[in-house]
Amino acid sequence: MIGFWTDRSVLVTGATGFLGSELVAQLLPLHASVVAIVRDGVPMSRFHINGFDARCAVVYGDVTDAALVARTMIEYE
Repeated sequence: MIGFWTDRSVLVTGATGFLGSELVAQLLPLHASVVAIVRDGVPMSRFHINGFDARCAVVYGDVTDAALVARTMIEYE
């Protein structure tokens, strides 16, 4: 299964939340290229505590901002 996710871009929203951070934790060991849209900087979240932010491309903004989401998808394919 590692081969499927290797270098595959995956957009994760809510990466500082419970489900989002778990998804990131599952994808990183599979060598996925994780792009995380993060609305708020939550320094005590699992995402930051475990250093996932250093291993992902992090875009700060709100998923309801269509221009931000479009720009993110274009930039990171």
